[in-house]
Amino acid sequence: SRPSLLVLDGPPTALGVTTQIEALKGFKTLIREEKAAALYVTHDLSAVAQIADRVVVLYRGKIVEQGPVDQIIGRPEHPYTRRLMEAVAPRMSAGKAAYIDQVKRPDSPSMETCKVTAGYGKITDGRSAIPVLSDVDLTLPKGRVLGVIGESGCGKSTLARVLAGLHTAARGEVLLDGAVLSPIVSERSRHQLQRVQFIFQMADTALNPRQRIGDIVGRPLTFYHGMTAKARWDEVARLLDLVELPAAFARRYPGELSGGQKQRVSLARALAARPDVLLCDEVTSALDAIVGDNVIALFRSLQKKTGVSIVFISHDLSLVSSFAHDIAVLYAGRIVEKGPVQQVLSPPYHPYTRLLIASVPEMRIGWLEDTANSRSALAASGQAVRLAETGCAFFNRCPSAIGGLCDQSVPKLKPVQAKGPHTIACHLH
Repeated sequence: SRPSLLVLDGPPTALGVTTQIEALKGFKTLIREEKAAALYVTHDLSAVAQIADRVVVLYRGKIVEQGPVDQIIGRPEHPYTRRLMEAVAPRMSAGKAAYIDQVKRPDSPSMETCKVTAGYGKITDGRSAIPVLSDVDLTLPKGRVLGVIGESGCGKSTLARVLAGLHTAARGEVLLDGAVLSPIVSERSRHQLQRVQFIFQMADTALNPRQRIGDIVGRPLTFYHGMTAKARWDEVARLLDLVELPAAFARRYPGELSGGQKQRVSLARALAARPDVLLCDEVTSALDAIVGDNVIALFRSLQKKTGVSIVFISHDLSLVSSFAHDIAVLYAGRIVEKGPVQQVLSPPYHPYTRLLIASVPEMRIGWLEDTANSRSALAASGQAVRLAETGCAFFNRCPSAIGGLCDQSVPKLKPVQAKGPHTIACHLH
């Protein structure tokens, strides 16, 4: 419509880092070519650094600081602005590896997938009409955090739904402590349901707006543990305190809470079941940097206290690297790399992992142009993700692809070192 003013309300917030780069490039091109003004509303300060000329910082409905982008990013004056900057500082530093290194790898897995293939539409010959996942093998050790990363549309949420029994796999099995789970949630026993809990991405749609917080958190206590009214009320108060919410919130409705508070209620509800496994699907993507960091700190604390195993699904590689013990990189429905976080984030990489690492936004002006012009970004730019039955799915976006090999033969996951836990599915390795 050739606008004079574009109002952009956080459009790339829930997108993967590589997709976000393409979106930001598109916005900048549109603004330049149409000579339009733009108001870009977001909690992603790294995106602000790439697209804005001036920045206005809002806190509790009031402007607390404003000025040129280089001044706000380089020399913030208001305490809240400085907190925002600290919250989005690079998380992929070695300083946060201390938490990861302290946890000994156990011998027994808590949850596993074996050759899981899934998609949508009619299933024939073990295949779905629209394939999404292909032969996914994952292991979640007890008491550890497995980060699953990848671009939007790579199959992360479908994988979580298969693990929870909310989506039926066309082929393969999901195991809990070595026992095969029914692929359909309604056919799982109450004990199996209790042991695997799902925390959804959007708390707004996951919480019943007509129920009070006390009833939402208390229902699993009655359903799984048969608690009476008095015992349930005391336990609800304890759970709210555990997720750092006042007990008085039990009388509130979800609409009276902030986004971060609602996500904490979702966590309290899941913990009420006393699960062995938590499935967390993009639980911080809709939250601002400060609230998101607080939620992750809470997850980290609870994981240490309870020993619960966590599948943490996200497109934010820097966030996953600061929290997970192990990482699985998912591309076009296949695992292309997996292993301990320190090894996956250190060379050698799968070419797609390298692209993800290079695409983690930096808080500096000009980063977008530098990254967009890199060899790996140029190779991936404008190329659609393809679900390939033959060859490597990343072939059409890989700067190091070998013609006649990568497009013909599907690479298998192989250890980077003999019998090591770090594996890569790439013909180059």
